[in-house]
Amino acid sequence: MVVRPKLFACIGCEFKIWSTVSEKKLTSKQVETLIQKGKTSEIKGFISRKTGKPFSAILVLQDKTSGKVGFEFKG
Repeated sequence: MVVRPKLFACIGCEFKIWSTVSEKKLTSKQVETLIQKGKTSEIKGFISRKTGKPFSAILVLQDKTSGKVGFEFKG
């Protein structure tokens, strides 16, 4: 893995996770947990693109090949 200011990426493959998701800067520890466990604990401070309002969610690794992430909400 290579850590750059804007992303965490694999050398030699297409896997990458952007370091900022919905205006929230992720920590190295959060990305490490996401990669190892497939999800993070709940993270506060995301900003909705639709409403501009802050929200909390769990980040989930949806695609282990590309690094695509999604949100999971507590219920």
